[in-house]
Amino acid sequence: KDQPFALFDGGKEIPVQVIPLVVDASGFLRWILLDFQTDIAARGTKTFTLKAAKPAARPAVPLKLLYHSTSRPPVPVTIDTGKVRLRITLAGLFDGVTIGGRQVVTGASASYTDVTRMAKEGDKWVRVPKTFKADRPSEVKVEYEGPLRATVKVAGRFIGDDDTKMRYIIRITAWAGRSDVLVKYTLANSNPDHYCYRKIKDSSLVLKLAGKCDSTLLGAAKPLTVNA
Repeated sequence: KDQPFALFDGGKEIPVQVIPLVVDASGFLRWILLDFQTDIAARGTKTFTLKAAKPAARPAVPLKLLYHSTSRPPVPVTIDTGKVRLRITLAGLFDGVTIGGRQVVTGASASYTDVTRMAKEGDKWVRVPKTFKADRPSEVKVEYEGPLRATVKVAGRFIGDDDTKMRYIIRITAWAGRSDVLVKYTLANSNPDHYCYRKIKDSSLVLKLAGKCDSTLLGAAKPLTVNA
């Protein structure tokens, strides 16, 4: 399971991040996950060669995770890809996002609206919406870390939601040398105490921008820029 690997694009070694996925009872490695970056032309193909050897190639700008040394356990406070820096602490979902030395995001907030409760208005029953805002994270955990990619999990409860005990789970994935970041937000309704049914009107994760947004790029077959 401690076997090192090197990856080659043609005859040139390229940086790769390798993590074991399946190790059998005898200690033999059966499956691994590779993280690497490459360019492939439209309708093009490439052949890569994976060798059981100590790697020599390193990314030009490796991804870094900086930890808060005074916290126990240490909480990652900064993800630095070389293009973007993200601050993540127990004080909030995002303390800030900086690109090229300029702050672009000052924070973030999550919330959901429950419309399970019914109330009578005249001779009709209507749903009564109640919105719950996310509390400070109770967990910040590095799920995957390396010089090419890192994934950090941020989880917590919603303020005042003592009945349903809904949780938010946010996974932030960043890559070395890139400014794009994947943020996956999940509203989790798992409750170990009892079965709980809820009708949800909406659930959202909102970024607080540092400045005015003039346009938004929508990813599609052909990227589209819209006013927003």
